[in-house]
Amino acid sequence: MEAYWHAHRNLILGTNPEVVVIESYRLFGHKSKQQIGSSLETPMLIGYLQMICYELKIPVVLQDPSTKTRHTDDVLVKTGILEKRGNKYFYKGELTNLHKRDALRHNLYFNKYGRKKLHANH
Repeated sequence: MEAYWHAHRNLILGTNPEVVVIESYRLFGHKSKQQIGSSLETPMLIGYLQMICYELKIPVVLQDPSTKTRHTDDVLVKTGILEKRGNKYFYKGELTNLHKRDALRHNLYFNKYGRKKLHANH
């Protein structure tokens, strides 16, 4: 788990982003039983990333998971972010999975709606 976190830290250090967008985490009642006994690694990772960004003075934007539903795979293709070959999606020539495409959705949402708010608050 810590090696995975360290890889995220190295990515932030290596790319020096102007902002880091993270999907927020909420434990909903209808999903709470699935988390019984879980060590809740996702919220721990989010906190770790927030601390790294705080130390580096990089703003963090937490986005609700629902924001990614605004942009389907077809929208990502139409905007030129993804390339579709058959039933597979590629980003800059690399095969994607749902997790990677969700990150691209969050990025598109931030660029369309969140960037203005971020600059207004800083």
